[in-house]
Amino acid sequence: MPLVLQDRAAAELARSSLAATTPAAKAEKRSRRKSLKTFFQIPVTTKSPVVVSPEGTAVVGSLPEDIVREVVERLQPNDILNLSLTSTHLRQLLLPALYDTVVLKSSRACRTALFMFREKRYLCGYIRKLAVRPNYYLAWPKPDDYLEEEWVADMLIDLSDELTLLNTFDWDALELPPDRLWDALSKRSVNLHLIIIYPRCH
Repeated sequence: MPLVLQDRAAAELARSSLAATTPAAKAEKRSRRKSLKTFFQIPVTTKSPVVVSPEGTAVVGSLPEDIVREVVERLQPNDILNLSLTSTHLRQLLLPALYDTVVLKSSRACRTALFMFREKRYLCGYIRKLAVRPNYYLAWPKPDDYLEEEWVADMLIDLSDELTLLNTFDWDALELPPDRLWDALSKRSVNLHLIIIYPRCH
């Protein structure tokens, strides 16, 4: 009996193999493969097309910019950064969200960011809240390096012309900032209405 079952199974396999070699079967197989290829196709570029709708609204891929902004308002900063790296257009669209709040939590962060802002001054125009903490005692992951706080103040004064949207400034350092910093910020950042000072020398 097992031999009979094996013979029947072999016969069924032979018939199915023969049917698969017919022109109709080959055409159906090619069609199915083509459909799957189209379904799983992945773009070779990360650039999102910028399309303008009949109403004149720019869109990212198929999403209008106002929808993208609504989504971004619900994202964490790291998620916004990751999203901004997907295309040049999205990065430009998300710059205001990326640089709305800048917190420099160590001497290393102050040094790196202030040099960057000096090279790309246009980024300062997006900053609304700025916290500067040189020589910060809670710096992570390593103890903080010493940084001359007068240098930090001078760099901020140099950038103050571009800090036009700044409305909150937080200085947390060993010493009080020089008066010339306040003069520069108050004259050029017309929206500045909240200043927080935490001198750690007292």
